[in-house]
Amino acid sequence: MDLRQARRFQPGQNNAPMIDTIPPAGMGQTGGLMYPTTSWQAKKATALSAVNQAILTKYRAERASRKVKREWMSRHGLKPTRAQTVYRVETDATNIPEWAEHRAIPGFSREPDVIWVKQRNLAKTIAEHDRAAGGQPRIDPFEARRCPLCKRWHLGPDAQMLRHAEETARLSRKPLEPCSIWCQPVQAPACGPVTDRTQAHAGGVRRS
Repeated sequence: MDLRQARRFQPGQNNAPMIDTIPPAGMGQTGGLMYPTTSWQAKKATALSAVNQAILTKYRAERASRKVKREWMSRHGLKPTRAQTVYRVETDATNIPEWAEHRAIPGFSREPDVIWVKQRNLAKTIAEHDRAAGGQPRIDPFEARRCPLCKRWHLGPDAQMLRHAEETARLSRKPLEPCSIWCQPVQAPACGPVTDRTQAHAGGVRRS
């Protein structure tokens, strides 16, 4: 034992050789436990990827379920219910063109720069017309459905609930219930022979 080793050796103490306890790259140490360290960006990316995969799996399952349901209804002579989409177009630099006015959905709100249409291509054409003028148009799609009883339009979640109610009524072969407390069935006018007004009251005229 040389002089330097003798100086390091002290009786009554643990003279075991020192072990390098520096954690390797990518590893951390807390309370004596080793764990892999990752940045919050990597954790966020992993979580977003898992959420997107779950949403995609759910969407595919719902689409497959709707397809099976439509095929079953078609085989049993029932008309499948399909979602209908309408588009709200809001222009920025120009007003709604005149050539698109007659394509607006009757019963929907109208403004000089807002129009509701059923065709997606028409909505894109109106937006391109406004974009060519330097504007930034906006197109918002909504699921829409018209109540078969009161003929009122429903948008968004209300339209989805009405579609499910129609589907349930068709599957159970029961009458459709009113869509709301304000739902009053619209009765079609009676179709009968058209008569002249002067002849309608001819029987009530007294003859002298």
